Amino acid sequence: ADGAHLVVADVDEARARAVAAEVGGEVVAAEAAVTTDCDVLAPCAVARVLTAPVVGSLRARVVCGAANDMLDTPEVADLLRDAGVTVVPDFLANAGGVVQVHAGQAGWSEEQLVARLEAIGDRAAEVLRDADEHGTTPVEAARRRALARLTAGGAG
Repeated sequence: ADGAHLVVADVDEARARAVAAEVGGEVVAAEAAVTTDCDVLAPCAVARVLTAPVVGSLRARVVCGAANDMLDTPEVADLLRDAGVTVVPDFLANAGGVVQVHAGQAGWSEEQLVARLEAIGDRAAEVLRDADEHGTTPVEAARRRALARLTAGGAG
């Protein structure tokens, strides 16, 4: 409705076609997904898709996906920053699942859960600003913030 054009890829081509039909997108081969021309690349379910050689042919401006360990090596974060690609760290983008499990165990209300889930976007924005201000990668900024919270005894 807002004019986004979705490109869908999956190792299961039939599933990719079904999702594309449901959302009004187009299908690309799974092996071409990472280098497809797009604004936002959302790697999901497959680890280490962002490698040093891929960075040179990456055509996305933002990477934010649900795959764990999107970066093949820690050095890839530096290469992406140097290439002008904004990366939301996978462990931050994936935080919703952990928050939801904790909410169930802690007995949170639906309103508490929704507020905590919505706060993930604010945290991501803070991490990106912090990375820019300190000249680091978003991964470094997120880890620095997490360490500070853990050593201060903060939770939630």
